[in-house]
Amino acid sequence: MQLNQLNLNLLLSLDALLREKSVTRAAKKVGISQPAMSQNLATLRELLGDKLLVRIGNKMASTPRAESIGPGLERCLEELLHVLSFGSSIDPLSMSTTLRVATGDHISALLGPALLERVMMLAPKTTLRLESLDVRTIGAALGSGSVDVAIGPTGLNAGNLESRPAFADRFACLVRQDHAALNANRISLSRYLSLPHLLISPTGRGQSVVDMALASLGKVRKVAAHVASFLAAPILIAKTDLILTAPRANLVIMRDLPVRLVAAPLKLPRLEVSIYWDKRRSRDPVVEFVRDLVLGAIKQRTR
Repeated sequence: MQLNQLNLNLLLSLDALLREKSVTRAAKKVGISQPAMSQNLATLRELLGDKLLVRIGNKMASTPRAESIGPGLERCLEELLHVLSFGSSIDPLSMSTTLRVATGDHISALLGPALLERVMMLAPKTTLRLESLDVRTIGAALGSGSVDVAIGPTGLNAGNLESRPAFADRFACLVRQDHAALNANRISLSRYLSLPHLLISPTGRGQSVVDMALASLGKVRKVAAHVASFLAAPILIAKTDLILTAPRANLVIMRDLPVRLVAAPLKLPRLEVSIYWDKRRSRDPVVEFVRDLVLGAIKQRTR
């Protein structure tokens, strides 16, 4: 198949058909008659050599080929919209698109509520998608347009990235509320080292800032358990005698659990967080809008 066999209207019809799985609803979504959408489906079936939608009982279902096309087609149409709108203004109240932010689950938990509140208030027809941040591929994700902005540790390097500081945080410790080994909100280094530790490691690799700081003192802690998700960690802390060292702002939001914060007994570097975007989309109004949403959520969360 050659691209000159397709037109944008066919691609819009295909996207609507794959989303709605109904000729009638797809026609209404695109703004054409049902017979016209049926004709578009017939043309697409011939061009792609696949039925795309098949009837199962009283419903239509996507074929495996259609399932494989859908996500890529959605990204391509949104990227085309970004390209055509580049340098123009947008109306957030009427804008209907998906806003994609890549970040770690600890930042999603910290900023997610404020960010979603701002999206629903300022751009109610859009969808917010918080995606998992992979620092190894974030340059490619931002460059391809599959992510609008990313929030991650300061200092990520990729030739296509621009960034600005977002916020900073210090580390603290979290323990069970009635932990038998602690009777104050401070802990000595010797007591800290005597306790079993919980380590959050999304990738399962790499040395944490805590272990590097301890190594500089010639000390080693006992890591009794690893978890990939930050959100699981406080629940484990509340039920065990483990101790967790993590960014303080994230620990504060867990205070409704039977846990308490303890000052870290050693000097640790501050966690510096930045917002990243692809430099070629620096003036893209959608990217600018998402950056402003994130910055507003940070101010709302940290004030």
